[in-house]
Amino acid sequence: MLFWVGLFISSLFAEYRVHKLAILDPAGQKVKEVTSTLDDLQYGQYFEVPQNYHVQLLDSWKCYEFTGDFKPHCQNPKEAGRLPSSAAE
Repeated sequence: MLFWVGLFISSLFAEYRVHKLAILDPAGQKVKEVTSTLDDLQYGQYFEVPQNYHVQLLDSWKCYEFTGDFKPHCQNPKEAGRLPSSAAE
């Protein structure tokens, strides 16, 4: 019984990964930039990407919040704000 309670409680703290992707044309020029829970391999299978275009992974990070009800993804912690380069700043 205690095992099932622990398993249920641990499932309440879910996490997911967000991927920043670039859609590149055949010449390698960036056409579009998207943020998705699908990685670069999955994105082209789920969404229509024109033939000869390429999906490139730019960045990836973990999110720990609830994302039901079409809530937006969490921000990239690297872009959330400038981190000081030293303790003196």
